[in-house]
Order: sequence, then C-alpha cells, then structure tokens
Amino acid sequence: MGKRWRRALRFLRRPAREKTLLFESLTLLAWSRLQVRTVPFRWIGKRLGQMHVECFEAVDGAAMGRAREIAWAVNAAATHTWWTSNCLPRAMTAQRMLARRGLPSTVYLGAAKEDPETMIAHAWLRCGDAMLTGGPGHRRYTVVATFANYADDHRWPRGLHHAA
Repeated sequence: MGKRWRRALRFLRRPAREKTLLFESLTLLAWSRLQVRTVPFRWIGKRLGQMHVECFEAVDGAAMGRAREIAWAVNAAATHTWWTSNCLPRAMTAQRMLARRGLPSTVYLGAAKEDPETMIAHAWLRCGDAMLTGGPGHRRYTVVATFANYADDHRWPRGLHHAA
C-alpha cells in the first residue's frame, strides 16, 4: 500500500471532531495565504485585532484543551497543503479559529537579522500562556507588532462566534 493510501486511511479513522478541525484549518489556511499574497498588510492587520496590545486573559483547562486541538489541526493541515503555509497564515488561521470559539489570543510579528544584510520575519500566536503556532525559535526575534484579540471582542470576525 502506498504512502498516500496509508495517509488517507489514517485520516478516515480519525474522530469526526478532528476531521472537522482539519477541514476548517485547511480552508482557513487557503484563505489566509490568499490574503497574505493579495491584500496589503495594513488591511490584514486591522482584522488581526487591537494593534500594539497583548492579551493576557487567563484560559481555563477545558478551553486550553480546545486551543491545543486547534493548534494541532492548523499545524497538521499546514504540513499537507500544496501551497506554502508558513508562520503568518498559520497564526492568522489559528487566531480566527480561536476567535470563533470565543478564546483570546495574541499574534506576534517579529524580525531578526540573519546576517548583516538580511532581515527575516516570523509570526507566532499565543493563547493564555501557551504558544500555539510558530513558538519554536520565537525568542530570537524582536517583536515589532502585536495584535490582541479578546474573548469578549465580538467585532472580529463578524458573525463567526459559536460554541465549539
């Protein structure tokens, strides 16, 4: 049996909840990637949340479990896209999924010098005290922007809040 068939069978054996999260992640990763490629960042930034603010709302155990499931789904789906699903689309996707479930989060954008002539950028997402996307290596970046999305902020994303 080929590698693709094994992967397909493994997916089909997953619980319905995980399949739903993976499908939602895949769809939002595509949408986020399209936005990153076509929309000026000043417009994207307005949708990410309150700029230059960090959200330190506490997240209880059950909610953190949901947040970690979302992180798993986003990172798993991102490894199987045929387009590049790097740090920014992953952070945008996870933040939107958290917001839909009323969970607070902060997107961080950072920059670092790879060598004297090359700047590199990175994005990561934190919910409560957990780094959900882009966490490994984030400490080497200087934070240049933060975008907080509070659990009680019902303005973003419009009409998409629901209980998980």
